[in-house]
Amino acid sequence: MQKKKLILGGFGFLGSSVAKALVDDGCSIKILDQYESGLFRKNNARIELVVGSINDDNALSEALTSVDTVLYFASHSYPGMKHASIQFEIDNTLRSLDIVMKKMRDAGVTKILFPSSGGTIYGEVMDKANETQSPQPMSVYGAGKLLCEETIKFYCRAYGFDALILRISNVYGCPFFRKVQQGAIDIFIQKALTDEAIELWGNPSLLIRDHIFIDDFCNATLALLKLPLRGAEIFNVATGVGRSLQDVIDCIEVNIGKSLIKHRLSNNAAGVSKSVLDNKKIKEHTGWSPKYSLESGIQKTIKTKEMAI
Repeated sequence: MQKKKLILGGFGFLGSSVAKALVDDGCSIKILDQYESGLFRKNNARIELVVGSINDDNALSEALTSVDTVLYFASHSYPGMKHASIQFEIDNTLRSLDIVMKKMRDAGVTKILFPSSGGTIYGEVMDKANETQSPQPMSVYGAGKLLCEETIKFYCRAYGFDALILRISNVYGCPFFRKVQQGAIDIFIQKALTDEAIELWGNPSLLIRDHIFIDDFCNATLALLKLPLRGAEIFNVATGVGRSLQDVIDCIEVNIGKSLIKHRLSNNAAGVSKSVLDNKKIKEHTGWSPKYSLESGIQKTIKTKEMAI
């Protein structure tokens, strides 16, 4: 009997989106999350729900039974978190990952997919960052992701794990209203729909990011999961196209039919000025390529969020 894939943090934005894509692709999955959710029908035979924390030994043991792959979408921090620190990343993000991987080792589950952060792990990018470029994170969040990557590589060397490390650009297109202020496009659209002010750091014309729509990210993830692995493999998951924050604002305003209310803050919190990722490796290995432009992705996101109001 084919074993299931376990999604940790399966009720968050990325986790729930990948879970739905896997089920639509014919896979059977388990979800371990601290909270029950109406995102998935409880009578779906392909979905098994386990309610609990990844730090709960019993819940994690139950979740790891009869699975062959763990998709680690549990999140402990996010970019721009007010109380960010390296100590927090060590005590929370890194500690929880180590707990899970030890438990995986004991359960004989040795394949893991980990969503890293291409948008923060490379630091300032002059052209396009590829997977061979040395990471130079300039934020605590990016440093935490790099610590996690190195931990996963250790488990691959020491215990024979196979790992997919995805260095993801800025994903958007969340179908529900996000509570955490993460993801400029989603937050800007939400605030536009509710007539709230968006917060801007620095000059939006000079802030360049690589934005990938959620459907493209899910299709890339499904394609990568089908690859044969040996040890740790790192892939950028991105469009390879940089667009300014001003482009994002203009596109939202055109498609939503009104100007965004803007609240300009200090230039000091803008982070790196440019982050664009090279996606040649994933294209060569899987044949995947993004289908959504910034414009078409924003249009679909607006329609989805309008329905969620």
